Amino acid sequence: MTIAPNRATVVGGHGFIGAALVTRLRDAGTEVVIPERGAVPLSSAGHVFFCAGLTADFRVRLHDTMATHVALAQVWLAESRFQSFTYLSSTRVYAGQSSGREETRIAVDPADASDFYNISKLAGEALVLTDPRPTARVVRLSNIFGASDRSDNFLTSVVGDAVTRQRVHIGTGASAAKDYLAVEDAVEAITRMPLRAESRLVNVASGTSTDNATIGAALAERTGAQITYGTASTIGFPTIDIARMRGELGIEPEDFRSSFARMLRAAA
Repeated sequence: MTIAPNRATVVGGHGFIGAALVTRLRDAGTEVVIPERGAVPLSSAGHVFFCAGLTADFRVRLHDTMATHVALAQVWLAESRFQSFTYLSSTRVYAGQSSGREETRIAVDPADASDFYNISKLAGEALVLTDPRPTARVVRLSNIFGASDRSDNFLTSVVGDAVTRQRVHIGTGASAAKDYLAVEDAVEAITRMPLRAESRLVNVASGTSTDNATIGAALAERTGAQITYGTASTIGFPTIDIARMRGELGIEPEDFRSSFARMLRAAA
């Protein structure tokens, strides 16, 4: 059954996840508006999906990161009249925490530059979750990947190196692991948030961690690339709890190996 709102506004609709969401919504018959950067929020925006944000380059664009994740979100919350508002945050906020459940109290260090991204996302979340309107909600997204990604994110980079250079060096060790989710599952979950979510905060992830050895083996098998690993330190992540995603949104994530194989086929 197709689950999608009738009218939607996608802020950041030209980015990797935003563009995939726009395609999914339009395929379902949703009327979609993509505001231009700096556009005045719409007085009647329908269901707003706030996909604007920075990822891999946040360390060299600290002010832009805070301006987008917090200030721009505040403008849309304050000035648009919406049926629902879905803010895209990140499971990166669970780094170093003891649990990956939505109820987890998150600790951050404002003097640590590596926490800057998490602080900006948590500030955006605070704007949304303290809004008195119950249809203002937050999605914490895992490491999302797919063939259409053109960023410098990890999986996109290693796939590009495997295909074009036949050599891949992964800076962290073979046992280092993260939670990865295919963009198709991510946008399906996001699409269902306005009409299906009962909670105001939902993790959207695979619920399992995939290590670098698994990724390297898939790259070598598909492309013949030589894979090497480094010893750079990694931040520990707890298992991301996806009970709400499964129960409220009805999403069962695809196995990583299957979705990553599809990405590799598209890149070959």
